[in-house]
Amino acid sequence: MTGSRTATLGRWALLLVALAGFCGHALLFNFLTDDAYISFRYARNLAEHGQLVFNLGERVEGYTNFLWTVTLAGLLKLRLQPEVTSRVLGVLLGALGLLLTLRLGRTLNGERASPWDAVAPLLLCATGAFAAWSMGGLETQLFTVFLLAGTWFYLRDLLADPAVPAPPTALLPSGLCFGFAALTRPEGVFVFALTVLHRVLHSLLAERRLRPRRCEGAWLGIFVLVVGAHFLWRWHYYGWILPNTYYIKSASGPATIDRGLYYVWSLTRDYCLYLLPPLCLLGWPGRAARGHRVLLGYATLVLLPFLVYVVRVGGDFMGLYRFMVPLMPLCALLAQESLRQAATRAAPHVGRVVPVVAVAAVVLLHAASALDVSVRQVRATGADRGIDSIGYLKKFAADRALVGRWLGSVVQQDDVLTVGGAGAQPYYAGIPTLDAFGLTNAYVAHVLPSASDRPGHQKFACNEFVVENRPCPGTRKGSAPPPPRPRPTILCHTYRLGEYGPFHPPPGDAAYWRNLGYEWVSARIPGLDPPYYSFLKRRDRALGPFPAHGAGGAAPGGTADGAARDP
Repeated sequence: MTGSRTATLGRWALLLVALAGFCGHALLFNFLTDDAYISFRYARNLAEHGQLVFNLGERVEGYTNFLWTVTLAGLLKLRLQPEVTSRVLGVLLGALGLLLTLRLGRTLNGERASPWDAVAPLLLCATGAFAAWSMGGLETQLFTVFLLAGTWFYLRDLLADPAVPAPPTALLPSGLCFGFAALTRPEGVFVFALTVLHRVLHSLLAERRLRPRRCEGAWLGIFVLVVGAHFLWRWHYYGWILPNTYYIKSASGPATIDRGLYYVWSLTRDYCLYLLPPLCLLGWPGRAARGHRVLLGYATLVLLPFLVYVVRVGGDFMGLYRFMVPLMPLCALLAQESLRQAATRAAPHVGRVVPVVAVAAVVLLHAASALDVSVRQVRATGADRGIDSIGYLKKFAADRALVGRWLGSVVQQDDVLTVGGAGAQPYYAGIPTLDAFGLTNAYVAHVLPSASDRPGHQKFACNEFVVENRPCPGTRKGSAPPPPRPRPTILCHTYRLGEYGPFHPPPGDAAYWRNLGYEWVSARIPGLDPPYYSFLKRRDRALGPFPAHGAGGAAPGGTADGAARDP
C-alpha cells in the first residue's frame, strides 16, 4: 500500500513539474499568428451579426477550424475578446493534453499508477512545437485534445478484458471525440479512417474475427452522424462540401513534395526523431506488455500515413511544425513505453537506480536540445526555405495589427480594402476586404490558376481582377466571369512595409496606378518599427490625412499629419 501511494505521489509530482514547465515554455512564445485573425473575424461576425462569414453577406468558408471559430464566437457573446481568450484557452487545452497523455500511459499499463506515466508529459512540455502552438491563436491544441481523447477511449476498449462483453455504447465516446476532432480540423477524418483500419486489422489478425460488433457499428455511426451533419450544413450554407481553403491548397505544383520532405526532415532534425525507431527496437515490447504492443501498432499505422500526407501537401509555412503537434503525444508515449521496457530489462543486471538515472538524462538532454530550438525560433525574424520562424510570425501579425488599427481609425463605412493576407489588417480595419490569396474569396480559389508551391499561398489574384474585376491572364477558358463587387478604395495587396521615410515609387509604377485611378501614399503609424506604411488609395477618395485628388490639403508630394503621397 505504501509503495502504491509513493508511486502515485511521484507520478503527480512529476506531472506538476511538466505542467509548470509547459506553462513557462508557452509564455516564452506568447504570440498570435496573422492567420488566427481570420477565425477571429468570422467569430465576430457570427457573434454580432449571426453570419459565419468573412465579409457580411458573402458566404465563403475561409477557415478550416469550424469548432474553434464557433467556440470563440460563443466567448465573444460573453464579451471575451479572441485575442486573449484564444491564447488562454490554448494553454489550458495544452495542459489538458498533458493530463490525457498521462492517463493514456496508465491505461496502456493496466491502470497501474507509476511515475513512468509522467515521462511522456515531461517530453512534451519540453518540446517547443507543443508549447508554441498552445499560443498562436489557432485551433491546434483543441484538435490535439480531441484526437487524444478519441485515442484513449479507443485503446481503453481495445485493451479491456476480452472475457467481458463490451456494451453497445463502449466506443461512443471515442466516436464523438474523433467527430469533434474532424469538426476542428479536416485531418480528423483522415486520422479516424486510419483508426478504423487499425480496428479492422486488429479484428482480423489478433481476434480472428470478421463480423463487426454492435459497439463498432455504433462507433462508426456516431462519427458519420457528427461529420455528415456538418458536411450537409456546409453544403447548404456555403454551397460547397469542402472548405474554400481546400481549393487553394490542392492547387500544388511539383515543388510541393520537396517542401514537404524538407518540412518533415526539419522536424526530425530539430527534435532528434531519428532516434525514435532505434529506441522502439531497444525497448521492443515483451509478451507481458500488451498495451505497449497495441500502442506500437496503432501509432505506426497512424504516424506513417500522416507523414506522407504532410509531405504531399508541402508541410506548412509556419514554423515549429504545427501540423505534427496533434500526433506528438503518440511519439512521446512510444518513447516513454520503450524507455520503460528497456529499463525493466536492464534492472536485473544493473539495478533499478542506473536505468532511472539514464532515463532522467534522456529527458534532460531532450529538454536542453528542444529549448535551444525554441529560443532560436523566438529570436529569428526570417524564414528557412519558406518556413517562417515564430519570431517572424509574431512581428508580422503585430505589424499588421498596428496597420489595421490605424486604417480602422480613418476609413469610411463604404471603403473596400484589398490585402495579401486576410488576417489582423482587415480584422481591425473592420471594412469589406478582398484577400488576393483567395482564402476568403471563392472566385480566386475555384477559378484562378496556381501561381506558387508555397502552402496556403498557391494562388494570388492579378491586378486585373483585384482592381477592375476582370479575369486574370491564364484563367481557363469557359470559366464564369467574376461576380459583381464594389471597386476597392484602398489597395494593400501591394504595399511597402518597414520604410524609414515616405515611399517614392518609380515613375512607371506611379503612372501605371495613376491610369487605374490610384496613387501611392505613406502613413506614419505609431508603434510601427520602421514607422512608415505605404499603400495605394483611390485618387477620388479621401482617407484620413490624405485628401481626394485635387482637394485642399497637402500638395502632391508633400506631407499631411506625418503622411505623404506620390507626385
